[in-house]
Amino acid sequence: MARIVLPTPLSHQTDKLLHPARHKILVCGRRWYKTTLGIIAAIVGHGPNRERIGALQGGNIWIVDQNHPSSTSVWLAVRDLLRPAAKHVSEAQRRIILHGDGAIAVKSAVSPNSLVGDVRGLDGVVMNEGAKFDPLVWQKAIRPALSDRKGWSIWPSTPEGLNHFHDLYVAAEDDPDWARWQEPSTANPNFDAKEIESARREGMSDLMIRQEFFAEFVLMGAGRTYYEFERKAHERAFEVDPRQPIDLCVNFGIAPSAWVIAQGDRENGPERVIDEILPTSGDPSVRAFINEFRSRYPEYGRGRNVRVYGENTGKSSGSSDFEQIRAALPDARHYVRSGGFDEKDRTNAVNVMLRDAYGEIRAFVHPQCSRVIRDLEGTRNTVASFSVDHRQPGLGFYAAAWGAKLAYVYPAMHLTLRAQRELGPWGDRPQSTPEAKAAYAAYWTAVRAGRIVRPKACEQCGAVGPVEADHRDYAKPLEVTHLCRRCHRALPPAGGTRQAMAH
Repeated sequence: MARIVLPTPLSHQTDKLLHPARHKILVCGRRWYKTTLGIIAAIVGHGPNRERIGALQGGNIWIVDQNHPSSTSVWLAVRDLLRPAAKHVSEAQRRIILHGDGAIAVKSAVSPNSLVGDVRGLDGVVMNEGAKFDPLVWQKAIRPALSDRKGWSIWPSTPEGLNHFHDLYVAAEDDPDWARWQEPSTANPNFDAKEIESARREGMSDLMIRQEFFAEFVLMGAGRTYYEFERKAHERAFEVDPRQPIDLCVNFGIAPSAWVIAQGDRENGPERVIDEILPTSGDPSVRAFINEFRSRYPEYGRGRNVRVYGENTGKSSGSSDFEQIRAALPDARHYVRSGGFDEKDRTNAVNVMLRDAYGEIRAFVHPQCSRVIRDLEGTRNTVASFSVDHRQPGLGFYAAAWGAKLAYVYPAMHLTLRAQRELGPWGDRPQSTPEAKAAYAAYWTAVRAGRIVRPKACEQCGAVGPVEADHRDYAKPLEVTHLCRRCHRALPPAGGTRQAMAH
């Protein structure tokens, strides 16, 4: 069999892999490298003497992830690791058959029904980020498939409130077939604990920090999406300040659209939700909304000193609602995104403005904004995961409109956990220099000639996945260290340029 190179388990992972339990729950903080542990177990097995067999011992193994995009990154990592030993690779089924007849398939947990029907039975399954799954994925699809071969399961996941994952964790205490661990991000020796304090400074709420970094099961307001809102603390009557810009926040994803008026930013005091726009005529068209806006705020009629925030996702009468607003308010500044923010970005931005990790309140809502208040009090999360339950009729749309502005103006969780992971503490990389371009070209020439072999994991932290080539000295273009994006971004800009990255 061709030789394959696997990442080495880190010190905090070894005892989990050696434990004899058939089913293992790993409640972990972010950057614990739980996905890497799951991939190792799926390939080589786990337990004493690897008695829980993996694909290399002939096992039929699944790795199940929360959705198609996240499962894609896992599939690419597994495929690249096992390609030298593969007898057959199916991109359509995301399945690799090895020469020893073992197999690994990477699945998406979006639909429980899509996971039913593998007649071969399963020897093992990795439920990657299993806290985000519909509980029926385990009950209906996975658990029955493990019965014939007495297959194993590993659940590496960050908590998502007190949902089914919490129930499994509690039940595991008294079940001899199960073992459980609960470890924060700091259990990983390569995790920089300063990231937690950085998240606090940038506004990430205390409950979110406890959940995301310390792996605690926290009750987010009994399932409330906007768990920080309290009428007593956040209702406040105030007038429009004519010296400040007025913010028109629009949710284009419903018909009719939801319009919220707000003021405030980093330079102009606390965030204030002032008004909601509803046409008195009952006409749901964008034109009627614009007319109502102009009648209430005539001094802003053409959009001067107006900022428009939202996500352009819908079509109406042959042209998008956003295009109609832009034509009607030509003097406004428009911050409308076509792709939209992640839902967690919006909801967390609202929560951290309502009350941050230090207890500071930075946002208020006028009592007349009944729909915003109704959303903040009534919107709930799904049982399966910490995401908005969209089955609630008429709830969540006005708060989401406001959240689109907050996520843009006050980046909180998505800045800390997404943008900083991309850029690191040094900010963006400088533009490419002639020296960097020359080093970049020489590096790739050596890769194509076979003089440099790119590894499948980060040489610093061991994370499986795409790597980038870091040059410490452009005069020595073939002396590189292959790093994951997070480790590469932790280096000063002198270590390379964005254009010189090896994708």
